[in-house]
Amino acid sequence: MNWRIGLAAVVIVAILCVAVAWRTSHTVLVVGFWFEEFPFVVSEGATAALGGPLTDEEIAAIKRIARDELTHAFAGLKVRFSDSPRAFWTVRVRHSFERRRGQKLPSAGETFLMGPLGARSAVNFTEVLMAAIAHAPPGTTHRILVEGIGRGIGRTAAHELAHAILGVNGPMDNRTDAQSYEYFTHNRPSQYYGELHWARAWPVLLERVGT
Repeated sequence: MNWRIGLAAVVIVAILCVAVAWRTSHTVLVVGFWFEEFPFVVSEGATAALGGPLTDEEIAAIKRIARDELTHAFAGLKVRFSDSPRAFWTVRVRHSFERRRGQKLPSAGETFLMGPLGARSAVNFTEVLMAAIAHAPPGTTHRILVEGIGRGIGRTAAHELAHAILGVNGPMDNRTDAQSYEYFTHNRPSQYYGELHWARAWPVLLERVGT
C-alpha cells in the first residue's frame, strides 16, 4: 500500500512539473518584485562613505534603477514584472539577512525553489550597498554610488530570478565571466559600475520562458 501511495505522489509531482514547464513556455509569466518596508539606514562607516544618509529622492532612485535593471536583464522574454507577492516567482528586497550557522561570508541574494509552486527569492540591501561602496572606483561621486547601489540590487535580483527559473541544475554561478549575470558572486566592480550580459544561461532561459 505504501509503495503505491509513494508512486502516486511521484506521478502527481511529475505531472505538475510538466504542467509548469508547459505554462512557462506558453504564457506571459508575472514576477513579483518589491522592496520591503524598512528604514534605509546603514552603519556609521557606510553612511560616511556615502557622504551622508540616503535622502527620499535617492531611495526612490535606487528603487527605480533596480527595477529598470531587472526589466532590462529579461527584456525579450515572456516575463512581466509587478509588485505582487502572490506571483509565481517573487523577488523581494530585504534590509539584511540573518547570518546562518557556519556561513562564513555574507550573501547578497538567495532563492528557495518550491517546484510547481514557483520560487521565492530575496536580495540583501545592506550587503549590496556595502559591496557597491567597496568596489567604487577612486573619485566616484555620491550620485554614481547611489546609481551603483540600485544597479547592484537589480542585477542581484536578475541572478536570483534566473536561479528560480532554471532550477538547481541550471547553468548559473560560473567562475569565468565576471561580466555575466551568471557570475557566482556579487563581489566584483562590474556588478555595480560595468555592463553585464547573459552567457550560457540565455539560451536556456529562451527555451524555458520563450519570447
